[in-house]
Amino acid sequence: MKLAVDVYRNIIDYLDTQVETGTIAGYSCYYECFSIYFVGGGTLACTFPFSEDIQSTPMRSLDVLNISANSHATGGFQEIITLQPYASELKSKVFDNSAKEVEKSVQEYKFTNNLDNDSVTIEALKNLDRYRVIIIDGHGGWDSKSHSFFGTGEKRTIEKDREYEKDKGIIWLQGGRYGVTYEFFDFHYKNKSLNKPLIYIGACHTMDDDVLSDTLIKCGAKSVAGFNNEVKSLYNRNMCSTFFSELSKSEQGLYNTASKALSEAKSKNGLVDGTTDKWYYFFNEKSKKGEKENTTRAELILRQAGNVDFRLTDNLNDFTSPDAVKTLHEQEEKESNTKSKFVQRSKAEFESYFEKNPIDKQASKDYRYWGHSVDMCNAGIYYRDAWEK
Repeated sequence: MKLAVDVYRNIIDYLDTQVETGTIAGYSCYYECFSIYFVGGGTLACTFPFSEDIQSTPMRSLDVLNISANSHATGGFQEIITLQPYASELKSKVFDNSAKEVEKSVQEYKFTNNLDNDSVTIEALKNLDRYRVIIIDGHGGWDSKSHSFFGTGEKRTIEKDREYEKDKGIIWLQGGRYGVTYEFFDFHYKNKSLNKPLIYIGACHTMDDDVLSDTLIKCGAKSVAGFNNEVKSLYNRNMCSTFFSELSKSEQGLYNTASKALSEAKSKNGLVDGTTDKWYYFFNEKSKKGEKENTTRAELILRQAGNVDFRLTDNLNDFTSPDAVKTLHEQEEKESNTKSKFVQRSKAEFESYFEKNPIDKQASKDYRYWGHSVDMCNAGIYYRDAWEK
Protein backbone atom coordinates (compact mmCIF):
# COMPACT_ATOMS: atom_id res chain seq x y z
CA MET A 1 0.00 0.00 0.00
CA LYS A 2 2.89 2.36 0.75
CA LEU A 3 4.12 1.89 -2.81
CA ALA A 4 0.68 2.74 -4.22
CA VAL A 5 0.51 5.96 -2.23
CA ASP A 6 4.04 6.90 -3.35
CA VAL A 7 3.03 6.42 -6.99
CA TYR A 8 -0.04 8.56 -6.36
CA ARG A 9 2.17 11.33 -4.97
CA ASN A 10 4.43 11.11 -8.02
CA ILE A 11 1.42 11.52 -10.33
CA ILE A 12 0.29 14.63 -8.43
CA ASP A 13 3.82 16.08 -8.57
CA TYR A 14 4.04 15.47 -12.30
CA LEU A 15 0.64 17.04 -13.01
CA ASP A 16 1.57 20.09 -10.92
CA THR A 17 4.65 20.51 -13.10
CA GLN A 18 2.60 20.23 -16.29
CA VAL A 19 0.21 22.91 -15.07
CA GLU A 20 3.08 25.24 -14.18
CA THR A 21 4.66 24.87 -17.64
CA GLY A 22 1.33 25.36 -19.39
CA THR A 23 1.34 21.90 -20.96
CA ILE A 24 -2.10 21.17 -19.50
CA ALA A 25 -4.84 23.55 -18.39
CA GLY A 26 -5.39 21.78 -15.08
CA TYR A 27 -6.50 18.60 -13.40
CA SER A 28 -8.78 17.27 -10.66
CA CYS A 29 -8.81 14.20 -8.43
CA TYR A 30 -11.92 12.35 -7.34
CA TYR A 31 -11.26 9.23 -5.26
CA GLU A 32 -9.33 6.95 -7.64
CA CYS A 33 -10.27 9.04 -10.72
CA PHE A 34 -8.00 11.67 -12.28
CA SER A 35 -9.28 14.14 -14.88
CA ILE A 36 -6.70 16.04 -16.92
CA TYR A 37 -7.87 19.14 -18.81
CA PHE A 38 -6.01 20.05 -21.99
CA VAL A 39 -5.20 23.58 -23.10
CA GLY A 40 -6.83 23.06 -26.50
CA GLY A 41 -9.97 21.56 -24.98
CA GLY A 42 -10.91 18.00 -24.07
CA THR A 43 -10.52 15.93 -20.94
CA LEU A 44 -8.59 12.76 -20.22
CA ALA A 45 -10.02 10.90 -17.22
CA CYS A 46 -8.09 7.95 -15.84
CA THR A 47 -8.21 5.79 -12.75
CA PHE A 48 -5.76 4.71 -10.09
CA PRO A 49 -7.46 1.92 -8.07
CA PHE A 50 -5.95 0.87 -4.73
CA SER A 51 -7.54 -2.55 -4.34
CA GLU A 52 -5.59 -4.91 -2.10
CA ASP A 53 -7.52 -7.87 -3.45
CA ILE A 54 -5.83 -8.71 -6.74
CA GLN A 55 -7.89 -11.79 -7.63
CA SER A 56 -11.24 -10.16 -6.98
CA THR A 57 -10.82 -7.27 -9.38
CA PRO A 58 -13.17 -4.29 -8.89
CA MET A 59 -15.32 -3.00 -11.70
CA ARG A 60 -12.95 -0.14 -12.33
CA SER A 61 -13.73 3.26 -13.74
CA LEU A 62 -12.65 3.94 -17.29
CA ASP A 63 -10.09 6.20 -18.96
CA VAL A 64 -11.77 8.65 -21.30
CA LEU A 65 -11.10 11.52 -23.66
CA ASN A 66 -13.97 13.85 -24.52
CA ILE A 67 -14.58 14.41 -28.24
CA SER A 68 -17.74 16.53 -28.14
CA ALA A 69 -18.74 19.39 -26.37
CA ASN A 70 -44.49 7.42 -23.70
CA SER A 71 -45.39 3.79 -23.97
CA HIS A 72 -44.00 2.22 -27.10
CA ALA A 73 -44.58 -1.39 -26.15
CA THR A 74 -45.44 -3.58 -29.12
CA GLY A 75 -47.68 -6.61 -29.44
CA GLY A 76 -49.54 -5.79 -26.23
CA PHE A 77 -46.59 -6.42 -23.91
CA GLN A 78 -43.83 -4.45 -22.22
CA GLU A 79 -40.29 -5.14 -23.38
CA ILE A 80 -37.12 -5.87 -21.41
CA ILE A 81 -33.57 -5.40 -22.66
CA THR A 82 -30.19 -6.29 -21.17
CA LEU A 83 -26.99 -4.58 -22.29
CA GLN A 84 -23.62 -6.09 -21.34
CA PRO A 85 -20.82 -4.41 -23.31
CA TYR A 86 -18.19 -6.26 -21.27
CA ALA A 87 -19.90 -9.65 -21.26
CA SER A 88 -16.76 -11.51 -22.38
CA GLU A 89 -14.80 -10.00 -19.49
CA LEU A 90 -17.38 -10.03 -16.68
CA LYS A 91 -18.96 -13.35 -17.71
CA SER A 92 -22.22 -13.32 -15.81
CA LYS A 93 -25.68 -14.66 -16.62
CA VAL A 94 -27.25 -12.94 -13.62
CA PHE A 95 -28.51 -9.96 -15.59
CA ASP A 96 -30.17 -12.03 -18.31
CA ASN A 97 -31.63 -14.30 -15.63
CA SER A 98 -33.06 -11.25 -13.85
CA ALA A 99 -34.80 -10.24 -17.07
CA LYS A 100 -36.13 -13.77 -17.46
CA GLU A 101 -37.49 -13.72 -13.92
CA VAL A 102 -39.48 -10.57 -14.63
CA GLU A 103 -40.78 -12.13 -17.85
CA LYS A 104 -41.80 -15.29 -15.99
CA SER A 105 -43.50 -13.44 -13.14
CA VAL A 106 -45.47 -10.83 -15.10
CA GLN A 107 -47.16 -12.14 -18.23
CA GLU A 108 -47.29 -8.70 -19.83
CA TYR A 109 -43.48 -8.56 -20.00
CA LYS A 110 -41.25 -10.08 -22.67
CA PHE A 111 -37.45 -10.31 -22.62
CA THR A 112 -37.02 -9.28 -26.25
CA ASN A 113 -33.44 -8.11 -26.57
CA ASN A 114 -30.11 -9.29 -25.15
CA LEU A 115 -27.14 -7.25 -26.35
CA ASP A 116 -23.62 -8.37 -25.46
CA ASN A 117 -20.12 -7.07 -26.23
CA ASP A 118 -19.88 -5.20 -29.56
CA SER A 119 -23.67 -5.39 -30.02
CA VAL A 120 -23.97 -2.62 -27.40
CA THR A 121 -23.44 0.19 -29.90
CA ILE A 122 -24.11 3.91 -29.91
CA GLU A 123 -26.99 3.22 -32.28
CA ALA A 124 -28.46 0.66 -29.86
CA LEU A 125 -28.39 3.23 -27.06
CA LYS A 126 -30.32 5.61 -29.32
CA ASN A 127 -33.18 3.08 -29.54
CA LEU A 128 -34.15 2.35 -25.95
CA ASP A 129 -37.47 4.17 -26.14
CA ARG A 130 -39.63 1.06 -26.43
CA TYR A 131 -38.33 -0.75 -23.33
CA ARG A 132 -39.98 -0.70 -19.90
CA VAL A 133 -37.07 -2.43 -18.08
CA ILE A 134 -33.46 -1.69 -19.06
CA ILE A 135 -30.65 -3.64 -17.36
CA ILE A 136 -27.04 -2.55 -17.94
CA ASP A 137 -23.92 -4.33 -16.69
CA GLY A 138 -20.52 -2.84 -17.37
CA HIS A 139 -17.91 -0.27 -16.37
CA GLY A 140 -18.37 3.38 -15.52
CA GLY A 141 -16.63 6.44 -14.11
CA TRP A 142 -17.03 10.07 -13.13
CA ASP A 143 -15.30 13.40 -13.66
CA SER A 144 -16.32 16.95 -12.92
CA LYS A 145 -17.12 17.81 -16.56
CA SER A 146 -18.65 14.61 -17.92
CA HIS A 147 -20.15 13.58 -14.59
CA SER A 148 -21.13 9.88 -14.55
CA PHE A 149 -20.56 7.86 -17.73
CA PHE A 150 -20.45 4.23 -18.80
CA GLY A 151 -18.86 2.30 -21.65
CA THR A 152 -20.33 0.69 -24.75
CA GLY A 153 -19.06 -2.30 -26.71
CA GLU A 154 -18.54 -0.31 -29.90
CA LYS A 155 -14.95 -0.10 -31.16
CA ARG A 156 -13.58 3.20 -32.40
CA THR A 157 -12.78 3.91 -36.04
CA ILE A 158 -11.63 7.10 -37.76
CA GLU A 159 -14.85 7.26 -39.74
CA LYS A 160 -17.00 6.92 -36.63
CA ASP A 161 -14.90 9.47 -34.76
CA ARG A 162 -15.72 12.02 -37.44
CA GLU A 163 -19.39 11.05 -37.43
CA TYR A 164 -19.72 11.28 -33.66
CA GLU A 165 -18.10 14.70 -33.52
CA LYS A 166 -21.51 15.99 -34.62
CA ASP A 167 -23.20 14.13 -31.78
CA LYS A 168 -23.27 14.97 -28.07
CA GLY A 169 -22.15 13.10 -24.98
CA ILE A 170 -20.02 10.50 -26.77
CA ILE A 171 -16.56 9.93 -25.30
CA TRP A 172 -13.51 7.91 -26.24
CA LEU A 173 -12.40 5.13 -23.92
CA GLN A 174 -8.80 4.15 -23.58
CA GLY A 175 -8.70 0.70 -25.13
CA GLY A 176 -10.62 1.69 -28.25
CA ARG A 177 -14.29 1.90 -27.23
CA TYR A 178 -16.88 4.62 -27.05
CA GLY A 179 -18.74 5.64 -23.93
CA VAL A 180 -21.72 7.90 -23.19
CA THR A 181 -22.48 10.67 -20.70
CA TYR A 182 -25.69 12.35 -19.56
CA GLU A 183 -25.48 14.71 -22.58
CA PHE A 184 -25.99 11.75 -24.91
CA PHE A 185 -29.37 10.91 -23.36
CA ASP A 186 -30.39 14.54 -23.05
CA PHE A 187 -29.74 14.98 -26.78
CA HIS A 188 -31.43 11.81 -28.03
CA TYR A 189 -34.38 11.47 -25.65
CA LYS A 190 -35.81 14.94 -25.40
CA ASN A 191 -39.49 15.45 -24.61
CA LYS A 192 -39.62 12.42 -22.31
CA SER A 193 -39.41 9.94 -25.16
CA LEU A 194 -38.36 7.01 -22.96
CA ASN A 195 -41.09 4.47 -22.13
CA LYS A 196 -41.26 5.25 -18.38
CA PRO A 197 -38.69 2.53 -17.72
CA LEU A 198 -36.85 1.26 -14.70
CA ILE A 199 -33.15 1.53 -15.59
CA TYR A 200 -30.61 -0.53 -13.65
CA ILE A 201 -26.98 0.51 -14.27
CA GLY A 202 -24.57 -2.00 -12.76
CA ALA A 203 -21.39 0.05 -13.12
CA CYS A 204 -19.01 2.07 -10.92
CA HIS A 205 -19.64 5.75 -10.14
CA THR A 206 -22.96 5.99 -12.01
CA MET A 207 -24.56 7.57 -8.92
CA ASP A 208 -21.64 9.67 -7.69
CA ASP A 209 -23.89 12.64 -8.34
CA ASP A 210 -27.43 13.01 -9.65
CA VAL A 211 -26.67 14.45 -13.10
CA LEU A 212 -26.99 11.21 -15.09
CA SER A 213 -29.98 9.89 -13.14
CA ASP A 214 -31.82 13.22 -13.22
CA THR A 215 -31.24 13.48 -16.97
CA LEU A 216 -32.65 9.99 -17.54
CA ILE A 217 -35.69 10.86 -15.44
CA LYS A 218 -36.13 14.10 -17.36
CA CYS A 219 -36.03 12.00 -20.55
CA GLY A 220 -38.89 9.83 -19.31
CA ALA A 221 -37.39 7.20 -17.02
CA LYS A 222 -39.49 6.44 -13.97
CA SER A 223 -36.73 4.94 -11.83
CA VAL A 224 -32.94 4.77 -12.12
CA ALA A 225 -30.74 2.52 -9.98
CA GLY A 226 -26.94 2.68 -9.95
CA PHE A 227 -23.88 2.58 -7.73
CA ASN A 228 -21.85 5.32 -6.16
CA ASN A 229 -18.13 4.71 -5.67
CA GLU A 230 -16.36 1.60 -6.98
CA VAL A 231 -18.43 -1.57 -6.86
CA LYS A 232 -17.16 -5.10 -7.21
CA SER A 233 -18.77 -7.51 -9.64
CA LEU A 234 -19.94 -9.95 -6.98
CA TYR A 235 -21.92 -7.34 -5.04
CA ASN A 236 -23.39 -5.93 -8.25
CA ARG A 237 -24.56 -9.37 -9.33
CA ASN A 238 -26.04 -10.22 -5.94
CA MET A 239 -27.88 -6.91 -5.72
CA CYS A 240 -29.25 -7.16 -9.25
CA SER A 241 -30.47 -10.72 -8.70
CA THR A 242 -32.21 -9.94 -5.40
CA PHE A 243 -33.57 -6.60 -6.57
CA PHE A 244 -35.39 -8.02 -9.60
CA SER A 245 -36.44 -11.14 -7.72
CA GLU A 246 -38.14 -8.97 -5.09
CA LEU A 247 -39.54 -6.61 -7.72
CA SER A 248 -41.20 -9.62 -9.39
CA LYS A 249 -43.01 -10.72 -6.22
CA SER A 250 -46.67 -9.87 -5.66
CA GLU A 251 -49.30 -10.16 -2.99
CA GLN A 252 -53.01 -10.07 -3.81
CA GLY A 253 -52.18 -8.98 -7.34
CA LEU A 254 -49.99 -6.07 -6.24
CA TYR A 255 -46.31 -6.21 -7.14
CA ASN A 256 -43.54 -4.86 -4.93
CA THR A 257 -42.31 -1.33 -5.42
CA ALA A 258 -38.75 -0.57 -6.50
CA SER A 259 -38.07 0.94 -3.08
CA LYS A 260 -39.17 -2.23 -1.30
CA ALA A 261 -37.14 -4.39 -3.69
CA LEU A 262 -34.07 -2.27 -2.96
CA SER A 263 -34.64 -2.50 0.79
CA GLU A 264 -34.90 -6.30 0.59
CA ALA A 265 -31.77 -6.50 -1.57
CA LYS A 266 -29.78 -4.48 0.95
CA SER A 267 -31.16 -6.55 3.82
CA LYS A 268 -29.94 -9.75 2.14
CA ASN A 269 -26.64 -8.58 0.61
CA GLY A 270 -25.59 -5.73 2.90
CA LEU A 271 -26.29 -2.02 2.87
CA VAL A 272 -23.02 -1.45 1.05
CA ASP A 273 -20.45 -3.48 -0.87
CA GLY A 274 -18.70 -5.45 1.87
CA THR A 275 -16.24 -6.95 -0.61
CA THR A 276 -14.49 -3.64 -1.26
CA ASP A 277 -11.10 -3.20 0.41
CA LYS A 278 -9.74 -0.22 2.27
CA TRP A 279 -7.72 2.12 0.12
CA TYR A 280 -6.19 5.54 0.37
CA TYR A 281 -6.79 8.70 -1.55
CA PHE A 282 -6.08 12.40 -1.67
CA PHE A 283 -9.41 14.14 -1.24
CA ASN A 284 -8.30 17.71 -1.89
CA GLU A 285 -7.93 18.66 -5.55
CA LYS A 286 -4.53 19.99 -6.72
CA SER A 287 -3.03 19.30 -3.32
CA LYS A 288 -0.69 16.77 -1.77
CA LYS A 289 -2.48 17.34 1.54
CA GLY A 290 -5.49 15.55 2.86
CA GLU A 291 -4.28 11.96 2.75
CA LYS A 292 -6.66 9.83 4.75
CA GLU A 293 -8.15 6.38 5.02
CA ASN A 294 -11.22 5.87 2.89
CA THR A 295 -13.82 3.46 4.22
CA THR A 296 -16.44 4.55 1.72
CA ARG A 297 -18.12 1.63 0.00
CA ALA A 298 -20.37 1.27 -2.99
CA GLU A 299 -24.11 1.49 -2.41
CA LEU A 300 -26.94 0.79 -4.82
CA ILE A 301 -28.93 4.02 -4.98
CA LEU A 302 -32.42 4.44 -6.40
CA ARG A 303 -33.75 7.72 -7.76
CA GLN A 304 -37.32 8.06 -9.00
CA ALA A 305 -39.53 10.52 -10.82
CA GLY A 306 -41.57 12.63 -8.43
CA ASN A 307 -43.25 10.77 -5.58
CA VAL A 308 -44.23 7.72 -7.64
CA ASP A 309 -42.61 4.38 -6.76
CA PHE A 310 -42.06 2.08 -9.75
CA ARG A 311 -44.02 -1.17 -9.99
CA LEU A 312 -43.81 -3.63 -12.84
CA THR A 313 -47.59 -3.54 -13.16
CA ASP A 314 -47.93 0.21 -13.54
CA ASN A 315 -50.38 1.00 -16.35
CA LEU A 316 -51.20 -2.67 -16.91
CA ASN A 317 -54.71 -4.13 -16.75
CA ASP A 318 -54.10 -6.35 -13.73
CA PHE A 319 -53.04 -3.30 -11.77
CA THR A 320 -56.64 -2.01 -11.79
CA SER A 321 -58.21 -5.12 -10.24
CA PRO A 322 -60.32 -4.31 -7.13
CA ASP A 323 -58.09 -6.31 -4.77
CA ALA A 324 -54.95 -4.66 -6.13
CA VAL A 325 -56.39 -1.15 -5.80
CA LYS A 326 -57.57 -1.82 -2.24
CA THR A 327 -54.19 -3.25 -1.25
CA LEU A 328 -52.40 -0.32 -2.91
CA HIS A 329 -54.43 2.24 -0.96
CA GLU A 330 -53.83 0.40 2.31
CA GLN A 331 -50.11 0.18 1.66
CA GLU A 332 -49.84 3.84 0.65
CA GLU A 333 -51.68 4.86 3.83
CA LYS A 334 -49.34 2.71 5.92
CA GLU A 335 -46.27 4.19 4.22
CA SER A 336 -47.62 7.70 4.74
CA ASN A 337 -48.16 7.06 8.45
CA THR A 338 -44.69 5.53 8.75
CA LYS A 339 -43.03 8.50 7.10
CA SER A 340 -44.82 10.91 9.38
CA LYS A 341 -43.28 9.15 12.37
CA PHE A 342 -39.71 9.71 11.17
CA VAL A 343 -37.89 12.13 13.42
CA GLN A 344 -34.37 13.46 13.50
CA ARG A 345 -32.16 11.12 15.49
CA SER A 346 -29.07 12.18 17.33
CA LYS A 347 -25.61 11.07 16.34
CA ALA A 348 -25.47 8.95 19.50
CA GLU A 349 -28.67 7.11 18.53
CA PHE A 350 -27.31 6.54 15.05
CA GLU A 351 -24.12 5.03 16.46
CA SER A 352 -26.09 2.92 18.92
CA TYR A 353 -28.11 1.34 16.13
CA PHE A 354 -25.00 0.17 14.31
CA GLU A 355 -23.49 -1.13 17.52
CA LYS A 356 -26.53 -3.38 17.91
CA ASN A 357 -26.70 -4.17 14.19
CA PRO A 358 -23.12 -4.53 12.92
CA ILE A 359 -24.07 -4.90 9.27
CA ASP A 360 -21.11 -2.82 8.24
CA LYS A 361 -19.54 -1.33 11.31
CA GLN A 362 -16.45 -0.08 9.54
CA ALA A 363 -18.32 1.79 6.83
CA SER A 364 -20.68 3.31 9.38
CA LYS A 365 -17.77 5.26 10.88
CA ASP A 366 -17.55 7.42 7.79
CA TYR A 367 -20.70 9.59 8.01
CA ARG A 368 -19.87 11.35 4.75
CA TYR A 369 -20.59 8.05 2.98
CA TRP A 370 -24.17 7.89 4.13
CA GLY A 371 -25.08 11.09 2.29
CA HIS A 372 -27.41 9.21 -0.07
CA SER A 373 -29.12 7.15 2.64
CA VAL A 374 -29.11 9.51 5.56
CA ASP A 375 -30.68 12.90 6.05
CA MET A 376 -28.00 15.15 7.50
CA CYS A 377 -28.85 18.42 9.19
CA ASN A 378 -27.66 20.62 12.03
CA ALA A 379 -30.06 19.00 14.49
CA GLY A 380 -28.78 15.47 14.00
CA ILE A 381 -28.63 12.44 11.75
CA TYR A 382 -30.79 9.36 11.29
CA TYR A 383 -30.94 6.32 9.09
CA ARG A 384 -34.44 5.90 7.66
CA ASP A 385 -34.52 2.18 6.88
CA ALA A 386 -32.96 1.28 10.22
CA TRP A 387 -35.56 3.14 12.28
CA GLU A 388 -38.41 1.92 10.13
CA LYS A 389 -37.53 -1.64 11.11
